[in-house]
Amino acid sequence: MRVGPTWQCVEFGRDPYAWQRSVGGGGLIEDRELGGWIVADYRLARQVLAGPRFLKAPDRALPGPYTDRMQELSGSSLLFMDPPDHGRIRATMRDRFRPAAVKELGPSLKNAAVDAVRNWQTAGTDFVAGAALPYAIDVLACVLGVRTPDREMFVENTRLLVREFSVPLDSPEQRLIVGAKVELVAYLLEELEARQGLAGDLLGDLIGAQRDGRLSAEEMISAALSVLVAGVQPMADALANGVYQLAGHADQQQLLRSRPDLLANAVEEVLRHDSSVTLTDRVAAADLTLGRCPVQRGQWMFPALALANHDARVSPAPTEFDISRPSILHSSFGAGAHYCLGAGLARAALMAFFETLLQESVRIDLADTGASRRSEVPASRGFVALWIAVAWR
Repeated sequence: MRVGPTWQCVEFGRDPYAWQRSVGGGGLIEDRELGGWIVADYRLARQVLAGPRFLKAPDRALPGPYTDRMQELSGSSLLFMDPPDHGRIRATMRDRFRPAAVKELGPSLKNAAVDAVRNWQTAGTDFVAGAALPYAIDVLACVLGVRTPDREMFVENTRLLVREFSVPLDSPEQRLIVGAKVELVAYLLEELEARQGLAGDLLGDLIGAQRDGRLSAEEMISAALSVLVAGVQPMADALANGVYQLAGHADQQQLLRSRPDLLANAVEEVLRHDSSVTLTDRVAAADLTLGRCPVQRGQWMFPALALANHDARVSPAPTEFDISRPSILHSSFGAGAHYCLGAGLARAALMAFFETLLQESVRIDLADTGASRRSEVPASRGFVALWIAVAWR
């Protein structure tokens, strides 16, 4: 057991791996400011993520500032639910994320990737604003079934919505985020009224579940918004992390160009090496012992996904970016009941984008502009801006 500075500090947000080195190792790290435990050990993190002794709903946690913040954010969101409601709502969305459904989206993902890469080339902007975020939003719009006339409204409001968890509650930007959420809710209610039958998309499934009584209108809207919040920013961050690694490792980039059969493995290594979600939380359901450390009922547990993925006992030479690494293990999509519903979609979307970028370019390098900047949001790992020099075909 070690005692470290809270994971909510700027240092953790800037570089969780340097933060861990400053603390002095893995295992369990006590976060006294938040009254919980940071779990950096891969196997222990999996126990917390998937074990029945750990819950998600913040109303089961001990009182404190972090609990108050989570209760303010949770509302009726699927992301903060426990069984049975979590499973009931999740079941209404599961079909759109099954392997067969994701495979059917293949051509749409490829078209979206081509559009994103070529629009970025034309715009000449940084990678995050020019390609990663537009592509991630387009992928989720496709899954939900957002119609073309509504795309511009959807894109602009989603750009704001995904910042909800990274902006302080007293920030002026929160007013813009609230306005974006109001407009998206109004759009979803209009769709609920306008759609007469199922449309073969996720929004159609949710509307159907609301009409036959499996979901309330509030649950239908909350589920749709949860897909956006949980899907867009992590996907955009994973794209940026992957492009950053490929641009910064010429040998790995060349290997992938010469060995396209390594594409799926390369995506897994991107997810392992730099998880776009660095940390999540659970609440202990009972007094227990984990890794020889006493845990109190209601205490917060913080599985640090990024740190667990760098556990050398599971991933030898964990700081090396190696797309040919055998048997890649990571927890970047979580585990257990809250395992990312869209994991298969995310993998397919990342593969489609990286494949397209390599096809459209001869070489990508990190641009020597000094303008690239890492995000400092503690629970995520990505870029505010990422400038890439590209030699296009």
